[in-house]
Amino acid sequence: MVELDKVFDKVVKDKIRTIPNKIRTIETAKDKGKLLAVRGQYDYVEKVIPHCYAAEKRLLEPTEPPPDLPHFDVIFIGCPGQVNIKEWGQPLHTFLEQGGVLLTTDWCLQNLVQVIFPNTIYKNGTAEGNFALRVQMPEHPLLEGITNCAGISWSVETASHKIGIHDPQRVEVILDAPDMGEPSNVLVAF
Repeated sequence: MVELDKVFDKVVKDKIRTIPNKIRTIETAKDKGKLLAVRGQYDYVEKVIPHCYAAEKRLLEPTEPPPDLPHFDVIFIGCPGQVNIKEWGQPLHTFLEQGGVLLTTDWCLQNLVQVIFPNTIYKNGTAEGNFALRVQMPEHPLLEGITNCAGISWSVETASHKIGIHDPQRVEVILDAPDMGEPSNVLVAF
């Protein structure tokens, strides 16, 4: 496994060599970054965590109460996002207001995101199949270093939740897949 880690590290560094300051960002994350992951029922975040750049990595079960969230830089909540909303709601808001990043999967829409962040996004149907991506915001920081993802096939698993938008003034659509049908949003931020 150690050899695999070295190969992964080299591939990532080679891929981002042309992006200013990215190597420094990775080194800083390795030295100081703090990642919290909440295990999902339908994904395997525990297999991804070892490959993430962070000095501190912590994995929780969804039944556990939140630790001191502002201590972390990034929180990933796995599918389907069934944490205790009464315990996690306010700490997540505080974490985000202080500049933290929350990453979720599509199935977290109904169970977590639309509950904690009403009037932003919501589950609006389901989809499955392969659909070409369209870039709506090529300069968005989440796409930094991705030279061209337009037209790349996006694989949507059976019963994946489609992202509806309540407030287009507040929600940015970064990627969509028009052939998926409306709503066609794939990657959003708010």
